Amino acid sequence: MHKRNITLTAMVLAAIITASFYLFPGLNHSDVLGVFYFPAILLAVVLSGGSHSPSEVYGWSAFVAYTLLYGVAYLVCYVLLLEMYLLRRSLPELDKALNDLRNGESHSSLYLRHVGNALKDLEVRRRRHYLLQPVEEIDLDLEPDVFAAHAIANLNTKHPVARLMRRLGSHISNQQGPAAAKTMITRIRSDARELSEKARRAGN
Repeated sequence: MHKRNITLTAMVLAAIITASFYLFPGLNHSDVLGVFYFPAILLAVVLSGGSHSPSEVYGWSAFVAYTLLYGVAYLVCYVLLLEMYLLRRSLPELDKALNDLRNGESHSSLYLRHVGNALKDLEVRRRRHYLLQPVEEIDLDLEPDVFAAHAIANLNTKHPVARLMRRLGSHISNQQGPAAAKTMITRIRSDARELSEKARRAGN
């Protein structure tokens, strides 16, 4: 997730919501909102030194703080769900890679091509969203098998790559068991390192 963009978006939302409540006082009478913003009342009392009648400045400061907090929480939940949705879109290509592995395909570029297509599709979709942090090190112009090899071998700590590999491992485990999943993931990482090194020597 793009922490800076999430924070900026939450600040804009907080400003809009605060302005709405300031310009339209009738919004303050909602019982549901009262439950959500009850902690803001307590915060206003604390900021005012324990006074039961905090000043308007303390009241609005607490309101803005909690609005910002709720905005960040909402956006983080949205981003997490969005990441899960985009990852699920890659499952068809992962199924093809798994079929190649299960059928004993010896040429690594065959199944890595499917993994690369899944990763590329995932990263392309992620870059369309303002709240998601793109992986700048990923070169979308590479061939799918080289793309997958480079990502798995060199960018395995990046969230999209790590999540996709965990999803692939989980997919294999569900179908063939944990032992087979461990063996296949080890093979994928080994083949990825080998192909990545060959591509590097070839200048790709």
